Amino acid sequence: MTYDGVATARAVLDRLEAGIAAGDLSLLSELCAGDVVLFGSSRASFGHEETVGYLELVAQANTIKWLLDRWSVIHQDDEQLLVAAVGQVEFDDGTGPQRADFRLTLWLVREDGEWRLRHFHGSVPAA
Repeated sequence: MTYDGVATARAVLDRLEAGIAAGDLSLLSELCAGDVVLFGSSRASFGHEETVGYLELVAQANTIKWLLDRWSVIHQDDEQLLVAAVGQVEFDDGTGPQRADFRLTLWLVREDGEWRLRHFHGSVPAA
């Protein structure tokens, strides 16, 4: 099977953005593999329960958009996809949108025919 790794990763991020914006815990849970690890700006989450709990807090506090313009597909096969990207993240905590530079590594795995997050590491570089 061939697929566009960047488009696949972008589609998962789009679903993640939509789940956060809607506060849709069911969608956020579906997007995460059982052994997911998520490193965000404020917390490291290990496992499905911790990660979905963190995403719930993010959804309650913000809307997020990842505006990534430089991508590298590091590994791609039928079951796994590893990408890195840089750009900006836009977030709005209700006081108006703010942007910051952003770096991302994303490891996706195919489970039950769907791409799911196995590892997400997003960071805002220090000025």
